[in-house]
Amino acid sequence: MSIAADGNPAMTPPDGSAVTILVADDDLPNRLVLKSMLARAGYQVLIAENGAEAVEAFTACAPALVLMDLMMPVLDGIEATRRIKAASGDRYCPVIFLTAVTDDRRLAECLDAGGDDFLTKPYNHTVLNAKINAALRLSEIHARSRQQRDALAEIDIQRRRDLQIAERILHSAASASGLDTGNIRSLLRPMDRVNGDIALSALTPDGVQHVMVGDFTGHGLPAAVGAMTVVDTYLAMASKGFSIAMIVPEMNRKLHSILPTGLFLSACLLEIDLEHDVLAVWNGGLPDVLIRGGDGQIMARATSRHAPLGVLGNDALSTEVDRIFIHHDDHVYLYSDGVVEARNTDGELFGGQRLEQVITAAPHGGGFHELRAALDAHCINATQNDDLILLEVVCRLPEHGAEHALVRSRGKDKLPAAWKVAIDLDASALRQNDPLPPLMQLIVDIQGLGEHRERVYIIIKELFANALDHGLLRLDSAMKATPSGFVEFYRLREQRLNELAAGQVHIEVENTPGDPASRMRLVIEHDGTGFDPACRKAPSLDGNEGFCGRGIALIRSLCAALTYNATGTRAEAIYEWPVAAGARTPETTD
Repeated sequence: MSIAADGNPAMTPPDGSAVTILVADDDLPNRLVLKSMLARAGYQVLIAENGAEAVEAFTACAPALVLMDLMMPVLDGIEATRRIKAASGDRYCPVIFLTAVTDDRRLAECLDAGGDDFLTKPYNHTVLNAKINAALRLSEIHARSRQQRDALAEIDIQRRRDLQIAERILHSAASASGLDTGNIRSLLRPMDRVNGDIALSALTPDGVQHVMVGDFTGHGLPAAVGAMTVVDTYLAMASKGFSIAMIVPEMNRKLHSILPTGLFLSACLLEIDLEHDVLAVWNGGLPDVLIRGGDGQIMARATSRHAPLGVLGNDALSTEVDRIFIHHDDHVYLYSDGVVEARNTDGELFGGQRLEQVITAAPHGGGFHELRAALDAHCINATQNDDLILLEVVCRLPEHGAEHALVRSRGKDKLPAAWKVAIDLDASALRQNDPLPPLMQLIVDIQGLGEHRERVYIIIKELFANALDHGLLRLDSAMKATPSGFVEFYRLREQRLNELAAGQVHIEVENTPGDPASRMRLVIEHDGTGFDPACRKAPSLDGNEGFCGRGIALIRSLCAALTYNATGTRAEAIYEWPVAAGARTPETTD
């Protein structure tokens, strides 16, 4: 706003030029009076002698305000105002009628045509300036409102684009879930198209099944990015053989660094080891994991004992798991709080008690379908107020889908080559790392191995476990003879590993190509004293109740030879792997 020579305020646009006002009046004295008054106030003035000229001048010059006489030839003020308002589009241009008419019906007609105010003849200078300033202030408000509307429209367009990206990300994550294993039934019922629900499964090289359920707080692009990060990390690490204790910190580290404050992932991770009939559970923020036994009763549960992922830094994160003995065909139930907090039309919660009653009342082999039907019946006609995730995992070997999980980590078969890999791990490295997955990945990168990868992994894993658990940590396998002893074994293992101050493990893998079979030598040596070399005489797998369990017998069943030194601190296994007909070593010529 600028100040005119007579002291009256004059509205000016942001570029500093004077505001333009259109005066439409067929009476010459009125036009001259208004032009003089407006010019002294600092306005630029356009003149029109009738309604038609007023419409033409408005279209050509787009003035900020129009002073419109009511009675004019060619086109009266009412019709001219209608055309001006139509031509202005979404730009607000106030029209003040100039009139001596006091008839209410006629004045109402002026307002209906789009008029914003009236100025009564003869004109009062103070009232004229007040009405003009009021009209221009209203015009500025409309202009700011239009700018804000346009800005919000741009934001909405970007939001829609972000949602489309998030949908594609989540669709990609869902397609790689690995739930098609035949022993998993799943229900994922999101409240929105873009959400942070996660349900994943993968098999380790030695046949341990990993399962994960996750529920992000919030929705949209942040949840989608977080979900994709979790999916990639989890599937890559689980399929390579990393344990929960290694997977959880890596996912937490990534989420803690990328998620905004207030967004986190409630998650539950399972390891189902059918060889040892053990279920390991890490629960961070989800309801109790339920295990239904063969008698239909809830035989065990794993409550949430950890913070959700992304909340704490790794220095405050616990990776301790619950270990539960299981039997073949036990049923494990994982679900989000959206299941137990689902409401019916009366606001009644589905509840944990009802959930357990449905599970225990289901016939042998059932539970999931009955639970889903009960949930649908409870929530019929009710508005869903949260994402629903429900998984039933039957403790048996996957019927299908496992091959795909294993193929992802095998790598391509390659021609047999001569190579050697050696790793020395001191106490600090043993405390902080699981060397087997990266070692196997290196071997796969070098050789491929195809279907032999799983067997080689099992051999190295068992030999390494004997060296670490018995040689350096001095643990007794006899502890694992009872459920309570099994849990105590792993509790003591974690404690002693964290306290390990000295010790070293040497791992050596050497391959010698041959035809029709290549020969792989696997050596694991430690400098401890706790491993009893009597384990060299472990019986066969059938009925094995030896001191060292089934590990030694399993290695012997896979290897061409297995030998120990006199003190039991060095083990050497020979694994022979036939070379496929199409992948034999090329013959050399002179």
